[in-house]
Amino acid sequence: MRPLRPIIVIGAARSGTKWVRSILASCGAFRVVPYDVNHIWRNGQHRVPHDALDPVVGEQRALVIRSLLNRAALPLMGAAELPILEKTVSNALRIPLVRRVFPEARFVEIVRDGREAIASTFEQWTRPRDRSYALRKALAFPLACWPYLLELSLRRVGLARTKQTWGVRYPGIDEDLGRLSLPEVCALQWAWCIRGGRDLDDLPSSSCIRVRYEDLCRNELAVRRLAAWAGLPEDVVVSAWKRDTVVTERRFHLTFDESTRGRIAALVGKELEACAAE
Repeated sequence: MRPLRPIIVIGAARSGTKWVRSILASCGAFRVVPYDVNHIWRNGQHRVPHDALDPVVGEQRALVIRSLLNRAALPLMGAAELPILEKTVSNALRIPLVRRVFPEARFVEIVRDGREAIASTFEQWTRPRDRSYALRKALAFPLACWPYLLELSLRRVGLARTKQTWGVRYPGIDEDLGRLSLPEVCALQWAWCIRGGRDLDDLPSSSCIRVRYEDLCRNELAVRRLAAWAGLPEDVVVSAWKRDTVVTERRFHLTFDESTRGRIAALVGKELEACAAE
């Protein structure tokens, strides 16, 4: 039975959100938004220097965002009536806005051991930019969002009002980049997403499911549970999972020295403890 409602995947950067979107998309039951589309969700709020956007937008603005998201979804033959499947990492900071745009949406929240998500985020900050990916993504942007693209371009050359960053822009990130180390900023990016996910707590189980990344990596039963919740054929989803299974890595202690690990724990220790993998 095909789902009748959109599914929005929520999670911190480097927590497997893209992977989960891929395996859920394998059934052809959704029109899939193929990239993070932060620029669309920021429509009308491009000048806000962070991603924790105001959820109190007018009905017309909500309809514009919804329309742009539907246009960004990959077309399927005869599938105009299918719901969308979308994941944009920054949505973890603005779940009330997402619910305003898609009041009927269901949510899949992916939670990964924060230590490994932080280490992986740090690696993304420090590796060379994939310009070909950025170009492909830019070509998919609706024309209405070019003002945000201009802002990104200005950031790269140091002429924007905000700093060049990778991942979610939580309130105060520009100031923190001037006073904290990069690993600490990565930790705060992750923690803001975890805290933002608490806005899903009031949803019934039919509208929200939380899944551990580590469980999905190693446990077929967790994958079947997710597929069943989504109303998708379990065997098809499991087949996609087996083709694209990822490996859990323990990189936190290799990436950061003891002093850095201590500073990270001082900032986000409570969240780290709650999300630690067994």
